[in-house]
Amino acid sequence: MRAGADLLGANHGTVDRHIESLEASYGVQLFQRTKMGLQLTEAGETIVPLAEDAERVFLNARRRVEGLDRTETGTIRFSVSPILALTIIAPILARFFEKYPGIEIEVRLSGLQENIPQAETNVSLHVAYEVSDDVVARKLYALAMCTYASQQYIDTTVPKAGLGGTGLTWIG
Repeated sequence: MRAGADLLGANHGTVDRHIESLEASYGVQLFQRTKMGLQLTEAGETIVPLAEDAERVFLNARRRVEGLDRTETGTIRFSVSPILALTIIAPILARFFEKYPGIEIEVRLSGLQENIPQAETNVSLHVAYEVSDDVVARKLYALAMCTYASQQYIDTTVPKAGLGGTGLTWIG
């Protein structure tokens, strides 16, 4: 009881009263009180997953409404590959600025996936064939890409290229 009270930042008497009140309102004993402490009864074990689900619902509700009455301000560092910045992100940022005029976005055009945990950037949007780093990633949409070359270039230069296209000239 004391360890649980310490975890909650309350005293053990308060926690005990809350447990007794919960048991009284449910009409069932949730804990068996022993000299070794509290042990869940069958009813207590039944209610634990339901209580955990309820906690998730309340925490999600809090995250959704927290700060809705505040004005959004500050700076967001946004790392994006140049091709995505020009073709996809520019119109999205225009709508974002209209909706959140107090937020400044510092855009970094980079072909590299910058490190969010090391504070290189706050948000990173890049083309990736796979994600192996410790990041939160989501596939937004499929992107088709291809390489174009003249037949002469293919006939004369491509056969001499090294692994991974080394020795080829690329124009992006």
